[in-house]
Amino acid sequence: MRLLNVETLQLKSFLNEETRPPYAILSHTWLSDTEEVTFEDLLGYYKAVAQEKLLVATSIPPRARSKKTLPSRVGFKKILPSRARPKKILPSRARSNRIIASRAGFKKILASRAGSKKIQGYCNIVARGRNLKWAWIDTCCIDKRSSAELSEAINSMFKWYRDAKQCYVFLRDVTGSQYDPSFQKSKWFTRGWTLQELIAPKKLSFYNKNWRLIGKMHEDLKLCGVVSSITLIPVAFLRGAPLTDACVAKRMSWASKRQTTRPEDKAYCLLGIFDVNMPLLYGEGSKAFIRLQEEIINHIYDDSILAWGTVNAGTPPLFRQVLDPEAHSSDQGALATSPEDFEDCGDFEKALGFFQAQNNPDFQITTAGVKLGVDIFMGAPYALCKGEACGAMDQDGALLLPRPDAAIRLL
Repeated sequence: MRLLNVETLQLKSFLNEETRPPYAILSHTWLSDTEEVTFEDLLGYYKAVAQEKLLVATSIPPRARSKKTLPSRVGFKKILPSRARPKKILPSRARSNRIIASRAGFKKILASRAGSKKIQGYCNIVARGRNLKWAWIDTCCIDKRSSAELSEAINSMFKWYRDAKQCYVFLRDVTGSQYDPSFQKSKWFTRGWTLQELIAPKKLSFYNKNWRLIGKMHEDLKLCGVVSSITLIPVAFLRGAPLTDACVAKRMSWASKRQTTRPEDKAYCLLGIFDVNMPLLYGEGSKAFIRLQEEIINHIYDDSILAWGTVNAGTPPLFRQVLDPEAHSSDQGALATSPEDFEDCGDFEKALGFFQAQNNPDFQITTAGVKLGVDIFMGAPYALCKGEACGAMDQDGALLLPRPDAAIRLL
């Protein structure tokens, strides 16, 4: 993990958790690539600063230098009389103006970027607020040129947010308080990556575009209620309840209306929500979400992952609409194609009693599809299927399905 020193803006890598210092972490929405300050930009900044220091140090008039350096220079000549002596460094005015121009140009570019102001405001808040020396921000602490580093970062992201001493949420489109309409309409609540950034941290504070504190969610129950009404995530999970208390379908529903720039990120941004890992394959498109569901099935016994789909109007949520075989594509399969398919699963809860989940070794991915063992009680024209992983929150439920001898997809 690479952290940014909030005082010097220097980056430093900490490979071991044991030696990693306490740090703050930033959650925000990205600007365009030309406006954010990236890892490469900071490297350019460091190089320009180093060149400027060298230029200043070597342009001091000889008589203004300390006399203590003279004996050492004489000694250097005596020790190495036959070797080529260092080339004389030209005065600054005789140098090429290229370095100075690049330094000035870089500062000009950096100052014109909105991302630069964001980093400065973030570092100031961190240093002043909790006396932390180190901070993390995804724009400049990840070298995105390295696919291995990017993959490690994405697979570790949830843990990094969870382990941070404080998470600062910067809402660049909010001007007022939590009760201001701009807060509830903030773009931050619509992005896929910010879901785990909302849930994972132990301490989370919201700031508006001017870095004015809106509220601390870990201290303000009323603010939690406002955020819950916006995100449809129960307050308990916003205040640290184990995510395993929510069935898979319910957790998927939290991401159903969130957007990502790349289609693969709809899956990758949920890795931490389900505590699974998988390699990143940008270019695979919607297949990434299929792979995510396969990883979930391989690690979590929860058949609510198959309970996606549309709910009949006027019927209890658990009674799923029987899809018309002619209208339904046979290529769809048993797995959903995106989190949007779980939009109606927000009221699902882990079932108790008769419907309580059991460890079912038959629930697995095979070359032929999804293998699932359930108890079915026959009746015409429907079968009563015992839902082993989840039920409706406000009722004792079961899945009413067409008889299994019918040629339809089992929901």
